Amino acid sequence: KISELTNLKAKSGGEGYSDSSIKAVSDIPGVHGTISELGKVSPAHALALEVTAGGKMKSVVTQDDAVAEKCIQKLKETGSGVLTFLPLNRIQSKMLPPALKDLSKKEGVKGTAINLIKFNSKYRNAFEHIFGNTLIVDDIKIARRIGMGRVRMVTTEGDLIEKSGAMIGGSRKGTRVG
Repeated sequence: KISELTNLKAKSGGEGYSDSSIKAVSDIPGVHGTISELGKVSPAHALALEVTAGGKMKSVVTQDDAVAEKCIQKLKETGSGVLTFLPLNRIQSKMLPPALKDLSKKEGVKGTAINLIKFNSKYRNAFEHIFGNTLIVDDIKIARRIGMGRVRMVTTEGDLIEKSGAMIGGSRKGTRVG
């Protein structure tokens, strides 16, 4: 059970992503906030979930695509940068195929990333889009044992194993994990 929750930490999202970009659109009716603001996680899973989301942490959830269009127009008019928008009426979720759900019950698997985050159910499609197709596992040995290449996995230390077989990992400085 998650006893202490924390916000997801929003890392720099790449070119054009900044707090000023987000601030520029935050007052538009129908803007709900960023993924990092809308989700709460256990500190034990925070790093793995931050890696799972990657640059999508600062994606802005909007009521619909009309609101997202207004936001994009305002960013253009004010020269405030570029953001990714997740309109709730259009965004499609990415969930684990049913045949792979049994992997989430294997030893060393913490669960699917989506099930390790607390969020308001009205944002489900946006969270499923970012977190729905990823398993959180203890370490790379577990990922290799349960089947690299079958599903996207992230270790609790923040190493990423893509479905393609690509592996991204190593030492992380300044993260929540010691």
